[in-house]
Amino acid sequence: MAQGIVEAINQKSNAQEIWNEVYKDLVEPCVNMIHHNKNESAYTLYKLYSLKLNQKYKA
Repeated sequence: MAQGIVEAINQKSNAQEIWNEVYKDLVEPCVNMIHHNKNESAYTLYKLYSLKLNQKYKA
């Protein structure tokens, strides 16, 4: 799934903007949750966000 999402996003003219959004909305919060031992919350966010990306970019 991830490879298809990456390929689809990278083909967009605004790919850098999308990756910045993913970093802000997914990576930073997940890292913060992990640092605060909220691993289940990090996993849930990652899973839901990944499914959203998959649906949005039809990977």
